[in-house]
Amino acid sequence: MADSAIEWTPWTPEYRAVGGFEGYRVGSDGSVWSRWAYNGHQPRCLGETWRPLKPQPDGDGYLALNLYRGGRPHRRKVHLLVLEAFAGPRPDGMEGCHCNGILTDCSAWNLRWDTPSANQRDRVTHGTDSRGGRNGNVRLTEDAVRSIRNALAAGATKKGLAEMHGVAPSTISGIASRRLWGWA
Repeated sequence: MADSAIEWTPWTPEYRAVGGFEGYRVGSDGSVWSRWAYNGHQPRCLGETWRPLKPQPDGDGYLALNLYRGGRPHRRKVHLLVLEAFAGPRPDGMEGCHCNGILTDCSAWNLRWDTPSANQRDRVTHGTDSRGGRNGNVRLTEDAVRSIRNALAAGATKKGLAEMHGVAPSTISGIASRRLWGWA
């Protein structure tokens, strides 16, 4: 499904209603619009003028915003709103993927539904995966992993290497078998 990106041109946005949320629309350029008005004294009411909303990056880097239904906020990711409006409902087992790897580019032409494994391959291709040195919990570097493999080949013990690098012996075993750090 990698070639199922939506065929829209970024310079001529089309707008469609956001399913399940009256008074909102989403553009093929990734913009989200609202007709809801609030004057400070009355509940929100539908106005005549569309105004753009300003999504913010969430903790994972995806643009997100609150849409209101029944007076309650519902947090939604913009790329998923665009995909649902322009590519249809999410197929079972699929994820919303950014073709260029830029999580804030929510243009319809840059998005597609695809499998979790294809999404992970994209992350590796775009350099946005969190494996190895890009993981915040990492204790080893790629150089250290190569050094461990060389030391194992020269006869060092897994227990000794584990103590030297401050990791468990099972980590050294995983490195030796390439179950861990297989790309390094």
